[in-house]
Amino acid sequence: MTIEQIKYALSKAIQNGLKIAIFNSCDGLGLAQQLSDLQIPYVVVMREPVPDYVAQQFLQYLLTAFATGQPFHLAVGEARQRLAGLDNEVPCASWLPIFW
Repeated sequence: MTIEQIKYALSKAIQNGLKIAIFNSCDGLGLAQQLSDLQIPYVVVMREPVPDYVAQQFLQYLLTAFATGQPFHLAVGEARQRLAGLDNEVPCASWLPIFW
């Protein structure tokens, strides 16, 4: 999918209160740049393509930390730290998610 294909849907979601968008995309940084004009308060993308299980593990860690009441940026940091356990399987896994 291209950003143009989802831009309208994202704009409507923002109008309805969307505050967080998390993407596992093969061009995460490019996607984040394209999304910047939509002004979504919190966007998380992967710097490089990652296996789905890494993205899923990151999401689980992130949601767990955020649900405890941590500010979003700290929850992202904690989730990244916890991904360090996967660094042997996926080198630098903990460095791939970025908060935009």
